[in-house]
Amino acid sequence: MNVTPMEEKDLPSNLLPIGEYHIEVVTAFDKKSKSSGNDMIELKVAIWEDDRIRCYLFDYLLDAIPAKVRHACDSFGLLDKYQSGNLESDDFIGRTGKAKIGIEKDKTGKYPDRNKIVDYCVRTAKPINKQSEAPDDDLPF
Repeated sequence: MNVTPMEEKDLPSNLLPIGEYHIEVVTAFDKKSKSSGNDMIELKVAIWEDDRIRCYLFDYLLDAIPAKVRHACDSFGLLDKYQSGNLESDDFIGRTGKAKIGIEKDKTGKYPDRNKIVDYCVRTAKPINKQSEAPDDDLPF
Protein backbone atom coordinates (compact mmCIF):
# COMPACT_ATOMS: atom_id res chain seq x y z
CA MET A 1 0.00 0.00 0.00
CA ASN A 2 1.26 3.44 -0.87
CA VAL A 3 0.83 6.09 1.80
CA THR A 4 1.30 9.81 1.97
CA PRO A 5 3.56 10.48 4.96
CA MET A 6 2.28 13.27 7.21
CA GLU A 7 3.44 14.94 10.39
CA GLU A 8 1.18 14.49 13.42
CA LYS A 9 0.22 18.17 13.34
CA ASP A 10 -0.91 17.87 9.71
CA LEU A 11 -3.31 14.93 10.21
CA PRO A 12 -6.96 15.83 9.70
CA SER A 13 -9.00 16.09 12.89
CA ASN A 14 -11.91 13.72 13.41
CA LEU A 15 -13.34 15.91 16.18
CA LEU A 16 -16.70 17.56 15.78
CA PRO A 17 -16.55 21.35 16.02
CA ILE A 18 -17.99 22.78 19.23
CA GLY A 19 -21.71 23.33 18.78
CA GLU A 20 -25.23 21.97 19.07
CA TYR A 21 -26.10 18.67 17.38
CA HIS A 22 -29.14 16.46 16.96
CA ILE A 23 -28.74 13.28 18.97
CA GLU A 24 -30.43 9.93 19.48
CA VAL A 25 -30.01 7.57 22.43
CA VAL A 26 -28.88 4.18 21.12
CA THR A 27 -28.38 2.34 24.41
CA ALA A 28 -28.86 3.17 28.07
CA PHE A 29 -27.92 1.25 31.20
CA ASP A 30 -28.55 1.70 34.93
CA LYS A 31 -25.13 1.59 36.61
CA LYS A 32 -23.26 2.56 39.75
CA SER A 33 -20.59 5.25 39.64
CA LYS A 34 -17.14 3.73 40.21
CA SER A 35 -15.95 6.78 42.15
CA SER A 36 -18.97 7.43 44.40
CA GLY A 37 -21.07 4.26 44.20
CA ASN A 38 -24.14 6.37 43.42
CA ASP A 39 -26.76 5.42 40.85
CA MET A 40 -26.27 6.74 37.33
CA ILE A 41 -27.52 6.18 33.80
CA GLU A 42 -24.95 5.51 31.08
CA LEU A 43 -26.08 6.71 27.64
CA LYS A 44 -24.60 5.82 24.27
CA VAL A 45 -25.65 8.64 21.99
CA ALA A 46 -25.52 8.87 18.19
CA ILE A 47 -24.50 12.32 16.97
CA TRP A 48 -26.31 13.21 13.76
CA GLU A 49 -24.90 15.51 11.12
CA ASP A 50 -27.33 16.22 8.30
CA ASP A 51 -28.83 12.82 7.43
CA ARG A 52 -26.09 10.54 8.76
CA ILE A 53 -24.61 9.47 12.06
CA ARG A 54 -21.26 11.21 12.46
CA CYS A 55 -20.09 9.46 15.65
CA TYR A 56 -21.15 7.99 18.99
CA LEU A 57 -20.45 9.44 22.43
CA PHE A 58 -21.02 8.11 25.92
CA ASP A 59 -22.50 10.28 28.63
CA TYR A 60 -23.36 9.66 32.26
CA LEU A 61 -26.34 11.14 34.08
CA LEU A 62 -25.82 11.45 37.84
CA ASP A 63 -27.94 13.12 40.50
CA ALA A 64 -24.74 14.94 41.55
CA ILE A 65 -25.05 17.01 38.33
CA PRO A 66 -28.73 18.00 38.59
CA ALA A 67 -28.81 20.63 35.82
CA LYS A 68 -27.50 18.16 33.24
CA VAL A 69 -30.02 15.50 34.29
CA ARG A 70 -32.94 17.94 34.07
CA HIS A 71 -31.73 19.33 30.72
CA ALA A 72 -31.37 15.79 29.32
CA CYS A 73 -34.91 14.93 30.42
CA ASP A 74 -36.22 18.16 28.89
CA SER A 75 -34.38 17.58 25.60
CA PHE A 76 -35.65 13.99 25.34
CA GLY A 77 -39.24 14.82 26.32
CA LEU A 78 -39.03 13.14 29.71
CA LEU A 79 -39.84 16.02 32.07
CA ASP A 80 -42.88 14.16 33.44
CA LYS A 81 -40.67 11.19 34.39
CA TYR A 82 -38.10 13.59 35.84
CA GLN A 83 -40.78 15.31 37.94
CA SER A 84 -41.87 11.91 39.28
CA GLY A 85 -38.39 11.50 40.76
CA ASN A 86 -37.81 8.09 39.20
CA LEU A 87 -35.78 7.73 35.98
CA GLU A 88 -34.80 4.43 34.43
CA SER A 89 -32.39 3.77 31.60
CA ASP A 90 -35.16 2.28 29.41
CA ASP A 91 -36.91 5.67 29.46
CA PHE A 92 -34.13 7.12 27.29
CA ILE A 93 -33.68 4.45 24.59
CA GLY A 94 -34.67 5.69 21.14
CA ARG A 95 -35.28 9.26 22.33
CA THR A 96 -34.05 12.17 20.23
CA GLY A 97 -33.02 15.67 21.24
CA LYS A 98 -30.18 18.14 20.96
CA ALA A 99 -26.91 18.38 22.86
CA LYS A 100 -24.10 20.87 23.25
CA ILE A 101 -20.90 19.15 22.15
CA GLY A 102 -17.53 20.35 23.39
CA ILE A 103 -13.93 19.22 23.25
CA GLU A 104 -12.16 17.68 26.23
CA LYS A 105 -8.44 18.37 26.10
CA ASP A 106 -6.10 15.60 27.25
CA LYS A 107 -4.01 16.95 30.13
CA THR A 108 -1.63 13.98 30.25
CA GLY A 109 -0.34 14.11 26.70
CA LYS A 110 -1.02 10.38 26.35
CA TYR A 111 -4.35 10.53 24.54
CA PRO A 112 -5.87 12.59 21.75
CA ASP A 113 -8.44 15.27 22.56
CA ARG A 114 -12.02 14.01 22.33
CA ASN A 115 -15.57 15.24 21.99
CA LYS A 116 -17.91 15.17 24.95
CA ILE A 117 -21.48 16.15 25.77
CA VAL A 118 -21.25 19.36 27.77
CA ASP A 119 -25.00 19.76 28.30
CA TYR A 120 -28.35 19.09 26.68
CA CYS A 121 -30.46 21.71 24.92
CA VAL A 122 -33.83 22.35 26.51
CA ARG A 123 -36.86 22.48 24.25
CA THR A 124 -38.18 25.91 23.40
CA ALA A 125 -41.55 26.88 24.82
CA LYS A 126 -44.41 27.09 22.36
CA PRO A 127 -46.41 30.33 22.32
CA ILE A 128 -50.00 30.09 23.46
CA ASN A 129 -52.42 30.25 20.57
CA LYS A 130 -54.90 33.01 21.42
CA GLN A 131 -57.63 31.36 19.32
CA SER A 132 -57.47 28.22 21.45
CA GLU A 133 -58.54 30.29 24.45
CA ALA A 134 -61.93 31.11 22.85
CA PRO A 135 -64.99 29.76 24.65
CA ASP A 136 -66.21 26.36 23.51
CA ASP A 137 -69.77 27.65 22.89
CA ASP A 138 -68.66 29.01 19.48
CA LEU A 139 -68.17 25.46 18.16
CA PRO A 140 -70.57 24.47 15.33
CA PHE A 141 -71.67 21.15 16.87
